[in-house]
Amino acid sequence: MSKSMIFSLALNGYHWRYRQCLKSQQQYAARLGIEYEAVHRPSLSRLGGEVAWLKLYLIRAALLAGYQHVLFIDADAEVSQFAPDFRQLLKNDKSIYAANGYSGRINSGVLLFKNSPAALEWLNTIIAEKNRPIPDDDNVGWGENGHVIHFLRSFDEFELLDSRWNNNHDITLRDFIRHYSAGPIRHYFKPSLLEQMMFKAIQYAVNSYKKITLQRHSDNVMFNRILDATLNHYPQFTHS
Repeated sequence: MSKSMIFSLALNGYHWRYRQCLKSQQQYAARLGIEYEAVHRPSLSRLGGEVAWLKLYLIRAALLAGYQHVLFIDADAEVSQFAPDFRQLLKNDKSIYAANGYSGRINSGVLLFKNSPAALEWLNTIIAEKNRPIPDDDNVGWGENGHVIHFLRSFDEFELLDSRWNNNHDITLRDFIRHYSAGPIRHYFKPSLLEQMMFKAIQYAVNSYKKITLQRHSDNVMFNRILDATLNHYPQFTHS
């Protein structure tokens, strides 16, 4: 039987801020009988927005470990109780799936991968181009989303998903995944007082950690160290 994984990325306290969303993702995975992980270790990281690149490295690691289907969901995305099995979306000739966000461009908050040589080649290419500029039309200002937009334009095995699978613009939509990212519905997400307090406490610790420790290495070296630490904490990404 093909092995599948659903995972999210929630370092530096975001597993507290979006605990409700992560719980919905876990419940969805349990309903489908699929392995789930909310990646939140290492607990403190110097990485800012560039931590978003970790998702692509972890997706690649999971595919190389033998997972046939990998669904990534941002920590600030809530899965509906009536969301269908994402595997029904899979097509023989498509290996990467994503939906447009409120800007009308691909939003990388929900990414579905089917294991294939083409998908792995695409991941290798985008990761190799991580530090190279992309056209202004594709750039979103931070993180990996702009590169995802750019490199999916020419990828033949890409399938555009219905916005119900990554809805960050319409609060009235009967969606499957509601994404409280920067956009029109962000303010509808209401963390509890405990979740807010825990998040702020961890953010304070992160900022204090940055102030009292010197960054002795380049951003790339720091990123690779965080990646290695994450893989050590979550060995399922390298051994399925």
